[in-house]
Amino acid sequence: MNQNSIIPLFSTPLYHTHTDYIMDTKEFDRLSKIEWYGDPKDVSVVSNSQRFFDDYEFDTLKSIFTKHKDFYVDEVLGMKNGFDMTQSWVAKTSKGKSHPPHDHKNNIFSIVYYARCESGDLVITTRDNFIGQKWNLDFNYKTIRNIFNCTSYTCKVKTGDIVILPGHVEHMTTPNESDFDRYIVGANYFISGPIGEEKKVTKMNVKLNG
Repeated sequence: MNQNSIIPLFSTPLYHTHTDYIMDTKEFDRLSKIEWYGDPKDVSVVSNSQRFFDDYEFDTLKSIFTKHKDFYVDEVLGMKNGFDMTQSWVAKTSKGKSHPPHDHKNNIFSIVYYARCESGDLVITTRDNFIGQKWNLDFNYKTIRNIFNCTSYTCKVKTGDIVILPGHVEHMTTPNESDFDRYIVGANYFISGPIGEEKKVTKMNVKLNG
């Protein structure tokens, strides 16, 4: 049989990598003692600060975010446009809790760093796969799904991992079954500066406030 090629055309650029950066005891202690917004039942709690990197000094982690953001924009998206951080926060997930399905509005992409993750996965979800959306039909699939016909994808994450995902992508987490709280640091990014071309009548300049 001749060799075939199956190309994931027009796919979603989900980025997942492991870093060598693990917070030391002093850094993690500072992270765990920040102020939290309420204590919701059965779900993750989020930091009061929505500008974590401005309100707290975690310069090494911030530089790691910038490094991976630049790689994602330059090498994965292949764009010349500038992207700036708009919000940054921390989420804590205690034993038995999880994070419900959600996306990130007013955002091009998000970076998530797993400061401590001994249990629980990141799950990417969608109402229907691309095939079903394209033809609006309820196809019958085999038990085994693949990246072309699945409606969810489980990203196995651990301490030190970084994930970058587009803002429109719905995602959730599985429950934390560890006795240790799970901590992530997240940041949103939006386009900043010139975009488009005069000849296409699309040129504009985006200036972010705050």
